[in-house]
Amino acid sequence: MEMDEETNDIVGLISQAYGRDISVYDSSFLAKSLQKRLAATGITSFAAYRDCLRENRTEAEDFLDSLNITYSEFFRNPLTFALLEQRVLPALVERKALTCEEIRIWSATCAAGEEPYSIAILLDQIASATGKTIPARIFATDIGEEGLATARVGSYSAAALRNVALKHLQDCFTSRGD
Repeated sequence: MEMDEETNDIVGLISQAYGRDISVYDSSFLAKSLQKRLAATGITSFAAYRDCLRENRTEAEDFLDSLNITYSEFFRNPLTFALLEQRVLPALVERKALTCEEIRIWSATCAAGEEPYSIAILLDQIASATGKTIPARIFATDIGEEGLATARVGSYSAAALRNVALKHLQDCFTSRGD
């Protein structure tokens, strides 16, 4: 879908003034994000919002933050995690056990850390089942500092754990309230 002129102007402004290329986002997603920021700020026109972005770095950062998709959950895609659990990670552990090399995994755009913790749970499960403990490092990165702060703390609501198997809940989590 092609960008309309107003959205294209804001894309250019963000690139020029803040050095961020947001043209990679889907045009309908950008348009919806702009509409939400217009509503949040009470600004009624794209031209006025463009001027606001030019003059107000805080609003520009808020707009850019609104483009970050921060949703995730533990074991979010069951098929992917089943494949990791049954094929990928056991083969990796087996191969690394022969060389005693560290396993390194990068979870890019980790949101609040649910994905890297899910992978860590699987690695722990495989190590327990096989008796092969391999040093592992999971690098978790995200552009959103708020999500990373949550990941560092590792504290999640009960609702966030709905896809976690009971065994993993008992073995890997400590309950504190909700």
